[in-house]
Amino acid sequence: MNIHYLAGLFDGEGSVSIYKIKKNRNPQYVLKIKIYSTKKKILNEIKEEFGGSIIKKDKQKNNHKSCYYWTTTTKKAKRVLNSMLPDLRIKQEHAKLAIEFQNREKYRGGRRGQSNRELEFKERCYLKMKNLNIRGI
Repeated sequence: MNIHYLAGLFDGEGSVSIYKIKKNRNPQYVLKIKIYSTKKKILNEIKEEFGGSIIKKDKQKNNHKSCYYWTTTTKKAKRVLNSMLPDLRIKQEHAKLAIEFQNREKYRGGRRGQSNRELEFKERCYLKMKNLNIRGI
């Protein structure tokens, strides 16, 4: 997989998100990246190189092509973002924030072992990413 091509594809058709999952009273935060395409072949190449999953999206209208997206999370997402980082133009700030977030991610499952400071850091990352992802910015 040509990493320069992947970075261009990601800049145009990709997304970076930090999801907040509220379980009981303790939130969990998860890094997730996606690349959308009507060409499943290219997504298969990405999956072969980096792992992850390919999911078929429902058609918005009958005359639209089928659309798929490749996705991966946490450490795998960080690995992909690190490899593309020098070539990203539009989503470079998103990628840097996601990498910083994932570098500090050590625990799974709610608040267990996490300080208030760690949870505040994750919440700040979540809110900043949400702001970066507002359409038109």
